[in-house]
Amino acid sequence: IFKNLEKLIDEVIQLFPDSKLIHIGGDEVDHRIWEACPRCRDYMDKNGLTDSGALYTHVVKTLTDIVLKKGRTPVVWEGFDKSGAESISKEVIVMAWECYYNLPPDLIESGFNIVNCSWKPLYIVPEDKKN
Repeated sequence: IFKNLEKLIDEVIQLFPDSKLIHIGGDEVDHRIWEACPRCRDYMDKNGLTDSGALYTHVVKTLTDIVLKKGRTPVVWEGFDKSGAESISKEVIVMAWECYYNLPPDLIESGFNIVNCSWKPLYIVPEDKKN
């Protein structure tokens, strides 16, 4: 799968040749699906990954390493586990939005450059739409 994702990253670079940043996304992951998926469980077992959080961090690390290898700076959401932060390159720019997995001060302390786009209090939602 990573070979296909690398081809996709190559296409993004071709489409945006002057962009120094490539956002790999990664938010909105439903870890329950990965936990229940036999292929995912097999991949986790073969790669020594203990759970879907470790798999998520592994995917982020692998994709950001691919982007760095291409001479671009990867941008990611802060959804990786704190315990996996040391495995992710500090050249990555982390967008702190939900602040559920990592708080901006923790990301900075870990050595990351961040974009603090925390939705509280910056995300404007009408009072009746919050739930």
